[in-house]
Amino acid sequence: MSEFEKQSQPTPEEPAQQEPQTESEVKSDGAVTPESSIEAEASDWSREQANESDVQAGLPKADAGLFSDLEMEMSDDVDAIDELVGTLPEAEPPAPAPKPVEELPPLLSHVVEIDPLDQPQDHKKSKKGLVTFIVCVAVTVALALSCTVGYFVGVGQSRRSSVVMGLEPKPQDTDALSAEQVYAQVNPSIVGIAVYNDSASAVASGVIYTEDGYVITNDHIYADITSPKFLVFTFDGKSYEATYVAGDTRSDLAVLKINGSGFQPATFGNSEELVVGESVVAIGRPSGATTDSNITKGIISLLNRRVSVTTSYSASFIQTDTAINPGSSGGALVNMYGQVVGITSSKLVGNEYDRIGFAIPTKTVKRVVDSLIQNGYVADRARLGITYREVDAVTAKVNNIPQGIMVASVENDSDLYGKVQENDIITEVNGIKLDRAAFILDIIEELKPGDTITVTVQSGNQTFSATARLLADAGSSSYQESSGNIGGNGSDGTSSYNSSDFDFPFGY
Repeated sequence: MSEFEKQSQPTPEEPAQQEPQTESEVKSDGAVTPESSIEAEASDWSREQANESDVQAGLPKADAGLFSDLEMEMSDDVDAIDELVGTLPEAEPPAPAPKPVEELPPLLSHVVEIDPLDQPQDHKKSKKGLVTFIVCVAVTVALALSCTVGYFVGVGQSRRSSVVMGLEPKPQDTDALSAEQVYAQVNPSIVGIAVYNDSASAVASGVIYTEDGYVITNDHIYADITSPKFLVFTFDGKSYEATYVAGDTRSDLAVLKINGSGFQPATFGNSEELVVGESVVAIGRPSGATTDSNITKGIISLLNRRVSVTTSYSASFIQTDTAINPGSSGGALVNMYGQVVGITSSKLVGNEYDRIGFAIPTKTVKRVVDSLIQNGYVADRARLGITYREVDAVTAKVNNIPQGIMVASVENDSDLYGKVQENDIITEVNGIKLDRAAFILDIIEELKPGDTITVTVQSGNQTFSATARLLADAGSSSYQESSGNIGGNGSDGTSSYNSSDFDFPFGY
């Protein structure tokens, strides 16, 4: 190694030299460097120059000249520093050193927001939050699946729709409409129904119940047609396929569902507000399902008329002299305010009868139809479980027996089974004398299955009382799904009664 290289390398013990600070440099707290400090630094710098002169002596001639120039420049800088130091004001006492700044933690690679009210304290709580999240996701998925399944189940079970009929009161202080006005208002809600299979057909009428296509008609319209199909014709000439929802023989009511929507439902009035002699009209399709609706006019002839619709039951009807012709079954009986107050059902026929027609009152329609749509059967309807014949005042007088109802038979599931016998006469129900046989039906129709009644019975020369718990009467329908043909083509779709129908025993 050359002498220059040896001299230029600092010894291990020699401390590293610092660059001189100028008067513009300030400490981190903003205070000016004191004069004594600057003089000390200048003295150190002079000694450094002396050392460098020694080094310069051993350099070649060219390098020595360079060092000589540098030495002159540094000498000038020292003189400038001395002049500056002389002009500086007397240094103030140094300010107290600032408190050390706490070392900041390393920055996170991402920000995590934590609820200040619920900060996790340890890994156990974090795990609990994860479990809660998983549970919430599982519940959400389960709810979504249940809703999806419920939707498709609901679509497949249209009868489960929650439809409730509203019976409008008769308008007060309003003039009655003309027959023409009533027809214009109600006609869009009347439909013609073609009932058919491969070997038989029938025509009937119906009343639109809801905007989404429920139609009210009679249960007897398909009684003679096995596995029937339905085609419904609306007032605007359009036709729609329809499906059977449910039916009830006892009330002679049935519900069909049109495959469509946007229909105009009828307005239903309260049949309890009808009075005998009140004007009404009947609107239906007696001339055929595809023809325009017909209108006939008449009055209310009688209210709460009991008519036997089966061999074991009599129903309460509105009797009217309004013409109800073949094909009108299931049509509308309408008051002069445009409110449907009954569903036309049947008429009496024979040479001895003229203009005696019957309609199912809307009080019955509401109870039965809503249940048929909701349940597929009639719920909360009660029965006693017997058949009987009426003993009127004349029969009682002639035969010297009490007036009431004579028991014809007792069903095995009736609560009166074993308590009363055939030919026993029930004279009272809940303390009400049965001066008319209809009284017992009126009483039971206001009760529900499970309710208890008390009957007074005359058996021979003995009189006793017995209690009976009422049974449920879900009813049945004339609708049949089978391959056999039960005969007849039901061409007029209208039930007709003759005098012999009233010879059958009544029952409830």
